[in-house]
This record gives sequence, C-alpha cells and structure tokens, in this order.
Amino acid sequence: MQIDVHIDVDHGPQTVLQALCDAKFVEYLTEMAGAELTDVTVNITDEGDVTLVARRNVPTDLIPTQARGFVGSAIEIRQVEAWSRPLEGEDGPRYGTAVLDISGAPVHAKGNTRLVPTERGSRLHYDLDVTSNVPLLGAMIERAVTETLSRIIGQLESALQTWLDSPS
Repeated sequence: MQIDVHIDVDHGPQTVLQALCDAKFVEYLTEMAGAELTDVTVNITDEGDVTLVARRNVPTDLIPTQARGFVGSAIEIRQVEAWSRPLEGEDGPRYGTAVLDISGAPVHAKGNTRLVPTERGSRLHYDLDVTSNVPLLGAMIERAVTETLSRIIGQLESALQTWLDSPS
C-alpha cells in the first residue's frame, strides 16, 4: 500500500535536514510519539551525503490493533534514511530513500524522499510502499500501518516547526 505525503516547513532544506539528523531532535520526536530511542547514528560524507539510522522501542499500543497479535509487548523499529548531497547549492533540493523495518512484525515500509526548497521554506515529501506478508490479513495490516505512518509524518510537521522556531 502506498503512502504519498508531504509536509511544508518555514525553513530552508539545509536547516530542515540538519534538524532531521540531529540526535536531540530524533529523541524529541521519539518522545512525542510515546516511544523510546535506543540508538541513533548519523554519517555525513565530505560531499554532504547523509545517512541516519535510528532504533526505537515502541509500545504495541502505538501500533495498529490488527498488527498487535504478531508482536510482543514492545517492538523495535529501525529507520534508515539516506539523503543525497544538496543539488544546486547548499540549500538546494535533496533526494533520498527511507526504510522502516519493524522487528518481529510481518510489515515494512520503503521508498523515496525529497526535500525541496519552496517560496515559504521547504517541502519534505515521503513516497513509501508498505508491505505485509500475512496471508488474508496483509491488506488490512498494510492499511492500518499506512494510516499510522501518515499520522506520524503529520506530527513531524508540527515537531519540526516547533523545534526550528524555538531558540536553541
């Protein structure tokens, strides 16, 4: 099942990406979602390519009811985002990939990301494919996970805006 969602932020792409890859922001976002950040790693090449790997323990009450029967009382979600170096200057567009693996659950998401400048600031776009390999229930689980991920990406918009607008 496809997720095609974007958020708009009143800051340029470079500033937004710096926040997305800031371990303190990742922890802030994780706590907002009621989960626990267990590890975050950010690698930045000399050319400006960025890779973020975050691991979170998520209580099962935060995941769709349809998927709870396949997991224990908590699950680990591993998020990997790889971003290209900026094109067309430091605040130019960036393109990348995103993968969400849910340990012990028969569902995962992967796809493409874009972070592009706009007149107002920037637009962060996720185009993800959610798949589940559970016979008969796969479509229902995919739909529930898609709805949850769409809601979380929506929360990312307000979290980013709050984080970037607050004095450091």
